[in-house]
Amino acid sequence: MKAINDHHWESVRHHFPEENPRLRRNGRKPVPSRYILDAVLWVLNSGARWHMLPKHYPNYKTVHRRLQQWCHNEGLREVLIRFAHELKSEGLICERKCKIEQMFGR
Repeated sequence: MKAINDHHWESVRHHFPEENPRLRRNGRKPVPSRYILDAVLWVLNSGARWHMLPKHYPNYKTVHRRLQQWCHNEGLREVLIRFAHELKSEGLICERKCKIEQMFGR
């Protein structure tokens, strides 16, 4: 799976709560949600385990933790499932390998 294109990102970006860094916060800046979503979709499409996430994606622990935070919000879970089904219908996610409902706790 290629990274999601700008059209797809614009259609879902408003559903993703960006982490708001506190003023004068030390440490790393949060990884943008688009990069996290790209990594989640790679795992979803490949059927691979989290620790197998290629190095060009954010750290797999970060990706998995953010996905858990997103799925805690039921509305966002529905957005993720709908979006994954849309990508699947466009042929951007492999239907044979894809486990949409399993990934999102269905």
